Amino acid sequence: MKIEVKYPVLVFPSYEKMVYVFRKESGLTHTTVALLKTIKYDGMEIVTSSGMKHTIKDAYKIKYLGFWGFNPMLKGRQILIDFNFYENPSRVDLPELKKRVMECVRANKDFWESAWDIKELVSEIESADSFEMVAELVG
Repeated sequence: MKIEVKYPVLVFPSYEKMVYVFRKESGLTHTTVALLKTIKYDGMEIVTSSGMKHTIKDAYKIKYLGFWGFNPMLKGRQILIDFNFYENPSRVDLPELKKRVMECVRANKDFWESAWDIKELVSEIESADSFEMVAELVG
């Protein structure tokens, strides 16, 4: 299933209580052969800036990037990937997204404290008035 994605997107892996932000398509779809084999994509959720939540079924290689995937500045063979999604996209409203992001922040306080005072971050997330603003705070 192909989806139309409005960036930035928030990605919630199924294997950890964390949130990742991708501001453009290349950040989400460019990876290495080793990471494609390592990362568990099944169940990973992508929440787009338009408020749609899509769940990934699996990821697959489309092609090598650059000179057969080799780049002297990057480690590992670089590839372009795409995703197969489950057929059940759903709408996420802003309060629901904020709650989910705050759960991730609280679950990984040590990580977030390196850049934020947790109370201040939670307060900023609570006062955010758009998906893009939430993404900016945690990305």
